Amino acid sequence: MTSALRHRPPATKLKTCLLVAGSLALGMILAEMAAQTYVGAVALKGKRFQPDAELGWRPLPNLHLVRKNADGKRYLVETGPHGIRGPDAFPADPAIRRLLILGDSYGFGEGVDLDARFDRRMLRKNPRVAAVNVSVPGYGTDQQVIRAAPYIPRLRRGDGVLLVLFGNDFSDIARSRHGGRDKPRFSLTDGQLTRHRPDTGWFSGLRDRLYLGALLGRLLDYDPGYEARLKDSGRLMKAIIARLAGKVRARGATLWIAHHGLDLFDFPFQPTAIIRGLCQSEAICLDLDPVLAGRSELFQQDGHWNAAGHALIGAHMEKKLRESLSSGRF
Repeated sequence: MTSALRHRPPATKLKTCLLVAGSLALGMILAEMAAQTYVGAVALKGKRFQPDAELGWRPLPNLHLVRKNADGKRYLVETGPHGIRGPDAFPADPAIRRLLILGDSYGFGEGVDLDARFDRRMLRKNPRVAAVNVSVPGYGTDQQVIRAAPYIPRLRRGDGVLLVLFGNDFSDIARSRHGGRDKPRFSLTDGQLTRHRPDTGWFSGLRDRLYLGALLGRLLDYDPGYEARLKDSGRLMKAIIARLAGKVRARGATLWIAHHGLDLFDFPFQPTAIIRGLCQSEAICLDLDPVLAGRSELFQQDGHWNAAGHALIGAHMEKKLRESLSSGRF
C-alpha cells in the first residue's frame, strides 16, 4: 500500500492530504462543540472570564449564569457592566462608610449565591456601611491590589479596605501564569516593587474562545522561574501589602486583613509570622481559622466555604465591625 501511495499522481496525493486535513479539522470542530455543550449545559461550568491586558483575566460583564458548585448544587453568578458581582459603586451619602473588599474565589463567593456571601451577612446589621467587592476567582494578592487601584482614590477618611487572604496567595504572587493564563506579577529589588504585565497574545485569545484551547493551555502550562521566585514570595507579600496599606492610610482609611489557611502549605518561610508582623504595623487582622477549625460541614468538597461557612464568617466579621465602629474607628 505504501508503494501504491508513492506512485499516485500529485493531484491524488493532494486530494488525500486535503481529505485527511479536513477530517481532522471536522473532528476537532465536533469535539469542541461537544465539549462546549457539556461544559455549559450539562456540567454547568459556563464561561465567566475574558482576557485582560492589565490583570490577565477579568469577569465578563453583565453575566447571568447558573453554575454547579463542587457539591453539585446550583448557584447564580450575575455581574454588572464592570464585571463585579454585587454593587460596583459606593453611595454618595457622606454619612455612609465605604468598604472595599479584595479577594480571590473565597471573596467572590465561589459556589454560593450572592445573598449567601459573607459580606452580605456582615453588612446586614450595619446600614451605615456600604461595600464594593472586587474579588475574582484565581487572583493572587498582586492582581487584587491592581484591580483595587481605581477604587482607592474614592475612599474617604474613616473608610476601610478588607483584604481576604488565603495561604495559597503566597504562591500565586510568585507565578506569571495561572491555569493556562498569563497574569501580572511584581518583583522586589532593593526594596522597590516592579510590576510585570501579562502577555495576552494570540494564545490567550485561543484559550478564551475554545474549550479545547483551555485544556491545552492547562496541560502545557509552564512558568519558568516560578520555583526561584517562590523562595522570595514572603518578602514580596510583605512589600505588596505594605504598599497597599500606605495608599489606604493616605486616604485616611483603615486596612483589614482577614486571613485563613496560612499553615496549609509548605513554604520556605513562615506565612503566619509575616502576616502577624503586618498586623502589628500595617493593618487590623482577623484570623478566620479558629472560626472554621474542625467544622467540615462549613466547606464544599473543593475547600471553598459553603453557604453555612459564609454565614458564620459573615457573623464573625459583623461582630468585629460593630465593635470597631462603636469605638469610633472603622
